[in-house]
Amino acid sequence: MNYLLFYPDEMRAESLACYGHPVVQTPNFDRVAAEGAVFENAYSTHPVCAPSRASLVTGWFPHVQGHRTLRYLLDETTPNFFKYLREAGFTTCLAGKNHCFTDKATDASFDRATATFLPKGQDLASFIAGEPTGGNYTMLRPPLPQEEMADDNDFRYVDEGVKFIRDCAREGKPFFLFQSLNSPHPPYRAAERYYDMYDPDKLPPLRDLRWLEGDALGRGAGLAGSLPGMTDAHEVVAAYWAAAEARDWDVFGTLLAEDVIYRGPQTREQVRGRDAYLRFNVEGFAYDWHVAVQQIIGEGQHAASWIEFTGHEGTQPGLCFFDLRDDGKISRITDFWPDPYELPASRAHLVERY
Repeated sequence: MNYLLFYPDEMRAESLACYGHPVVQTPNFDRVAAEGAVFENAYSTHPVCAPSRASLVTGWFPHVQGHRTLRYLLDETTPNFFKYLREAGFTTCLAGKNHCFTDKATDASFDRATATFLPKGQDLASFIAGEPTGGNYTMLRPPLPQEEMADDNDFRYVDEGVKFIRDCAREGKPFFLFQSLNSPHPPYRAAERYYDMYDPDKLPPLRDLRWLEGDALGRGAGLAGSLPGMTDAHEVVAAYWAAAEARDWDVFGTLLAEDVIYRGPQTREQVRGRDAYLRFNVEGFAYDWHVAVQQIIGEGQHAASWIEFTGHEGTQPGLCFFDLRDDGKISRITDFWPDPYELPASRAHLVERY
C-alpha cells in the first residue's frame, strides 16, 4: 500500500467540479473523486498554515503544544505520523511547501525532502511581519510564461514528487508522499495555458460581499463589528493580545478605557491613560517581539492571562491581570514576570514610578 497526500494551500472544496462548481474544470480531481470516497464535511483546526498542518500530522489541537502561529513549527521531539510511517518501513518524502516542520524534524520524518519555507526573495523577519517584497502589491499576477514554468516552485515540487514515486516503484519500496503546494494561495498566478480558459462573462456572481461594509476597525481585528459590544472578559483579553501581536494599535486602543492604568510591580512602573499606554507599547518595545497566549481565564469583569513573550533576550512566561469596566473597556492591567529586572532606559521616559 502506497500513499499520496496531495495538499494544495487554501483551496476551497466548492472550487472543484467534483464538489459542484458549474464552470471550473478539474478533471484529475474529478477522476480521483469518482474512483474513491468523497467527504462532504471537513473542518480545519486553525486558519493559519503551520498550526493547521501541525494538527494534521500530530492529531492534536494547535494549543496542545503551543502551535498557534506560523512561527511555531514541529520540532524533532514531537510525535507525527510521518516519523511512525518511516519507522514502520515506508519511504517518506516531503515535496513542496513546508510550513510545518523544523529542519531537525524534517530530517527525522522524511527520507527525502524538497521543500521551502520562505517565498523567493524574502527573509524570515519580513515574512513573519507580513511585509511585501517591495513595490506595489497585488493579489493578481500576470500569467506564467511556458519558458518560466521550470522555475516555478509548484511545478518543480510536482516534478520532484513524480520522480520520487518512480524511484520507489523501481526499488519496490512502499512509500508515503506529502505533495504540498503553494497554490492557490494568494497572490494568484496561473500558467499561460490555463490563464484564459474561462470567459469572465460566464463566471457565476461573486460571493455576497456585504460583510465588507461597516466598521473597518472591527474587521481589522477579525471581530466583524462585534468589538464595540464585547463585555466578556475572556473575549476582551483575547482580542487585546491578538491586536498586540498584530501591531494593530487602532484596535488595541478601542479595547482600553480612556483612564486605563498599567502597572509593573517589579519595577514600580506605572502608565496612566489610553494615549500614554499606547505610546508605551509602540515606543517602549522598539524591537522584534512576539507574544503567544498560553491560557486566559476570565469571569465577570476580571481576567488573567498566561503568555510567552519573545524578545531580543529570549522567551519568558508572564502573568497579566485585567480589570474591566461595565462597558467592557479595560481599566487596569498588571504584569508579573518570573525574573526581577531593572526598568530599561529605553522606556524610562514613558512611565512614572509609584
